[in-house]
Amino acid sequence: MNVLQTIFQAVAKPPIQLHAGEAFGLWTYYEAVAETRSICLVLINHTEDRDLRELVEHFADDVLQPQLRQVKEKMLHDGVELPLVTPDKPRANPQQIPVGARLVDEQTANMLVVKVQGLLLFCHEGLSRSLREDLGAMYYAFQSHVLAQGASLAALMSQRGWLRRPPFFAGSAQTTQ
Repeated sequence: MNVLQTIFQAVAKPPIQLHAGEAFGLWTYYEAVAETRSICLVLINHTEDRDLRELVEHFADDVLQPQLRQVKEKMLHDGVELPLVTPDKPRANPQQIPVGARLVDEQTANMLVVKVQGLLLFCHEGLSRSLREDLGAMYYAFQSHVLAQGASLAALMSQRGWLRRPPFFAGSAQTTQ
């Protein structure tokens, strides 16, 4: 995975001004990461599964928070206004959340899957629209980190029996004549 980063860095030129698509991509990615992190902080409050809590905490603090800082710095440097985002939620004891309002661990994990998939799409879009090498390298690194988080989440979900698999497609076994 470091091959693409090396390529981006090798051909890096002094950054040119952002085009409208790059600016919008940064703005959108910042908002998506901030809101995903906010959701993670809520999800942490709902789970009593130690491994799931550690995974969500790692994602929020060690993956998303550094991405937020990096995108914010780039946006401010290039004159892109920051979006308003949801403030951090305080920590809560899952036992104090009423059963009817508390998410079960499987819901928490699957909600996180949706957020991971969304961030991967945003990274892909940002990477594909970036003319600036510094942005391409940044999105590539972000995509790699989010993808690694998704792989860890999938492994935990498989281990716990929470992984939802789509049905097999019967038509794929048929041959056309």
